[in-house]
Amino acid sequence: MRTRSSVGAVEAFHGLNGRRRAVRQFDGSSVPDQLLRAIVAEAQLAPSSRNSQPYRFICARSTKRLAAIAPLCNDQSAARSAGALVVLAVGRRFARETLDAWDLHLATDCDLSDRSIAYHRAELRTSRWFLSIGSWPIWSLLLALFRALQPATGLLPVGSAGIHHWTSRNAIFAAQTFLLAACAYGIDTCPMEGFNAVGLRRALGLPRDVLIPLVIAVGRAARDARTEPRWRKPIEDALVLL
Repeated sequence: MRTRSSVGAVEAFHGLNGRRRAVRQFDGSSVPDQLLRAIVAEAQLAPSSRNSQPYRFICARSTKRLAAIAPLCNDQSAARSAGALVVLAVGRRFARETLDAWDLHLATDCDLSDRSIAYHRAELRTSRWFLSIGSWPIWSLLLALFRALQPATGLLPVGSAGIHHWTSRNAIFAAQTFLLAACAYGIDTCPMEGFNAVGLRRALGLPRDVLIPLVIAVGRAARDARTEPRWRKPIEDALVLL
């Protein structure tokens, strides 16, 4: 039996999730930096493997930056009219930076018990071992063999491709939270998968080992933006109960 507070939470989430939609035409107004900070702060609460947070949200807001980046997003209307373009960058280097910062946090007055600190330090050691050993080139060869024999092993987080898949999957959790948080703050979004990844990486001065799985157009919907009801396949086709 639901309590009154849980019913309220479900209703609030239902309303928020129902309002969120991909807006493809924005009014061009800017998005305040404090709003972008607040939205990304919420996105950081999304889960990630061993709290690695292997991503960065790179927010382009200036007219010059937007003019340079929009054509690299296949010149989509959402990219051209957005008040900001948020490039989701992922990579092993970001996971390492997170682990270093987490280690420093544990060494300070982090208000955790000795037992909790010992647990998190063990997690840190395991994570560092994984990021070091798991990226060895030999794993790429072995993974190619495993994938040929058993396609289900294709997403194992080892080897160069495996690490890239792993960082991207973890970042997508944060991206979805970003979309919902933006909606809660009254900001519209459009996640875009169509873009020139190499061109974006170069335009932003990112290292070669950094991937871009997603770009999010952010702003306020134009008055004539399409907001018709959304169709989704029947729940019977989406859910399998065993």
